[in-house]
Amino acid sequence: MLFSFSKLPPLRRCLIDHQQSAQDDDSHSPECLLCYIADDLAKLTQGISKPAFHSRFIQNRRDWSDGGFSNNGEQQDANEAFLKIVDTCHEIYSPTIRTLIPSDDRDQNPAVVYETPVWHIVGFIGRDEITCKNCDHKPLPYHSKRNEVQLALPEDENDLHSIGSLLMAQLGEENLGSENNPDICADGCGQANQRTKSIRITRSGEVLVIQLLRFKYNNTKTCAEKLETKVNNDVLLPCFGPSMLPYKLRAVVEHQGLTLNCGHYIAYVRDNNDRWYLCNDSAKPLRYEERDVLKAEAYMLFYERLS
Repeated sequence: MLFSFSKLPPLRRCLIDHQQSAQDDDSHSPECLLCYIADDLAKLTQGISKPAFHSRFIQNRRDWSDGGFSNNGEQQDANEAFLKIVDTCHEIYSPTIRTLIPSDDRDQNPAVVYETPVWHIVGFIGRDEITCKNCDHKPLPYHSKRNEVQLALPEDENDLHSIGSLLMAQLGEENLGSENNPDICADGCGQANQRTKSIRITRSGEVLVIQLLRFKYNNTKTCAEKLETKVNNDVLLPCFGPSMLPYKLRAVVEHQGLTLNCGHYIAYVRDNNDRWYLCNDSAKPLRYEERDVLKAEAYMLFYERLS
């Protein structure tokens, strides 16, 4: 995750600005987690061939925001770690959150939670609208605020999909309800399976984080198995969000293993000269061909908006 963050200039600048302002503040904690992560990213960006180092931020991960997840000292899912890191950044930038807003109620208080510098970099807002085709009834739209976009994967392992097509499919219009699980237009005509839902992005940040939902729970085996759906990791996502500016791929996190409970994570990162590297824990990063990165079994993808 740190390798991925190191290739996202907006996030690096945000953390460096925090660290520099802290140097003039005598009351600033010498154990600030944001300063730790700024130090780690600085070491990673000094040169891709530098020797391995012990991350201060990871060594102190027991102090990360609990975020409602499992013990911070345990091995974590990469997406869970990402959300913890971002939530920790939110809380450090907004010290009143921990005392004023219970973690379970944060989504109901966006004015505080969603005004941190990190939110402005990675956050997006989706406008969910539901319309009945029979009576044209429209409930009030719902605005969802998130730190990432989650994309469901089809279970057809033989077909090749792309990030762009999956994104457009999820943001398009979908029919609600089915024969076995009908959707009722309760406040309108009362008919079943007549409503559609559409999602429109009304705000997107400089960095777009995408998680592919690669795991599906198997009731028989009582574990979350990985979907082997083939996806082309698009280098460019054209005209995403209200800015109508394209996003370019900067990093890919891949899960190696068959279930969510076991395996290993590696990252592919792109430098400013468009050279890709395979990053695997403390091993020296290796040059990697872009065509192979595009075929990697991505779990998370990090895009940067082009100006």
